[in-house]
Amino acid sequence: MYMKIFLRNFLIVVLSLTASTIITIWLNSIGWQEATTVLIYFLAVFFVATQTQGYIYGILASFLSVVIFNYLFTEPYYTLYVDNPEYFFTFATMLVVSVVTSSFFQKLSIQHQIAIKNQTDLRLLLDVSKQLVENMALHDALYLIQNRLQSEFQTDVFIWMNELSNQEPSLLIGCNHLNRQFEQGISDSLESNEFIKRESNSRKNLFHYFIPVRSKERGEAVLIVCNQNLSKEHTELLKAITALVGVALDRRLFTIKQHESLMQIEQEKLRVQLLSAISHDLRTPLSSMIGSTHTLKEHLMTLDYQVTQQLIESIELDATWLLDSVENILSMMKLQETSLTLSTQMHVVDEIVEEALSTFPSLEATRISTRLPNEVVLFPCDRSLMVKVLINLISNALKFSEKGKPVILNVRKKQQFVIFEVIDEGIGLSDAQKIRVFDRFYSVKSPSSRAGLGLGLSICKSIVEAHHGSIRVLDNLHQGCKFVVTLPMEK
Repeated sequence: MYMKIFLRNFLIVVLSLTASTIITIWLNSIGWQEATTVLIYFLAVFFVATQTQGYIYGILASFLSVVIFNYLFTEPYYTLYVDNPEYFFTFATMLVVSVVTSSFFQKLSIQHQIAIKNQTDLRLLLDVSKQLVENMALHDALYLIQNRLQSEFQTDVFIWMNELSNQEPSLLIGCNHLNRQFEQGISDSLESNEFIKRESNSRKNLFHYFIPVRSKERGEAVLIVCNQNLSKEHTELLKAITALVGVALDRRLFTIKQHESLMQIEQEKLRVQLLSAISHDLRTPLSSMIGSTHTLKEHLMTLDYQVTQQLIESIELDATWLLDSVENILSMMKLQETSLTLSTQMHVVDEIVEEALSTFPSLEATRISTRLPNEVVLFPCDRSLMVKVLINLISNALKFSEKGKPVILNVRKKQQFVIFEVIDEGIGLSDAQKIRVFDRFYSVKSPSSRAGLGLGLSICKSIVEAHHGSIRVLDNLHQGCKFVVTLPMEK
């Protein structure tokens, strides 16, 4: 590379002086004065100074211009002998003016290059800062930064980031795995918190530079640059970039801790709400069951058949309510403690509906009418969870409707979505109730049965959103409610 730069600069000197000499010979042939010759060589020196790198080429052009002027344009011609002492003053003036002018232009050129480099570095820092601010996902920002640095330095750049949380494992950007040299360099860089330079084991004259990125608490990441010779300016630039990344890591760690604190508060709130629900709502059916069983135990022989049947039915209803409530509590605890993991496969709509309806007693099933698409509709879902959603929605519709009133399950396809609608003619919901109906532990009292714990619709919402769908409640045209579940037909 250095040889190419030398040859380019030397070629500029030769071509400039050659062109100046040809022009000067032509001007002399038509009678132009000697002063014009001197100015033309001055211009050649100016041109060399502005187009080459380093002082040496401008000085070389100055010296050669004096030699050429003496050889071709002073008597005796075509020799370096000088018979007129005044020419020594002319030569000295040409040389001094040429050298000073060349040095001045070279300094201007250097300052211009420094200004361009500073502007480029500033733009790079601004871009890095912008990417760190605008990208909510730190991983995405680091990928963009790695690509930008690799393009800027025209060399391999890697970023290693430590595990920030259980949900955010360690990350390696730029390659698939680390060799032993990289692992040792990362470890040493984080331990010393210093810039480290290591010679590559695989290639001569190649070095690996490890720049640690630290948050306020600990070493979190390392920027790795592979280069033959990293300048001091580039080193300082990379340190500034790692400082920006460190600030972003601090912000990310703070966000993680804040999220964990909010999750702990939410879990504690859920625990208190569950204890309240268990101590209050579950006590009533248990007390009723104990009372009914005590009555049967003490007066079984004296009770008539109709009263006995009523007590048994009451126990069965209370037991069923308790079972549903416990299942909802367990489902909510599972959703709260861990992220919902779906076992997603393509399923036929008719099969999902059929499985959901099969769980209802025959008496209730006669009240449910279905409207299904004429064509076979496939959509991705976790079968057991989607069946649970339909069961909860249909159960609510039956619960809040008068006996004998129909409940409609309407399924239709619209563009790239499948839509489930559960429609009842029950008591309906007010606008205020519609806003809160999917909140956890919010329940609406049914005129015909005991109010639930208020978990069913909240569970439905969590399951539907895990499928990248939506659920909403609308007013039925005449009376009651319409719950609408919209799910994508593609994964």
